[in-house]
Amino acid sequence: MAPVAEQLARGDLQGALKAVEGRRGLEAEVVRQGVAAAPQGPGSVDRVVAMVIKEQRLRYERFLSFL
Repeated sequence: MAPVAEQLARGDLQGALKAVEGRRGLEAEVVRQGVAAAPQGPGSVDRVVAMVIKEQRLRYERFLSFL
């Protein structure tokens, strides 16, 4: 398991945030937004993660027609 995934599985949210600090990309943004939503419960995290993935996917797919 990747270090960030291990930290999240252990409930080490601050460690996971530190691991993605300064990083860009879908995975880092999912971790940041998911951790921010954690105090509102798992349902909120699910919604936020789905929203971030949807938004980020649009950014990535925008340039696919170029390829």
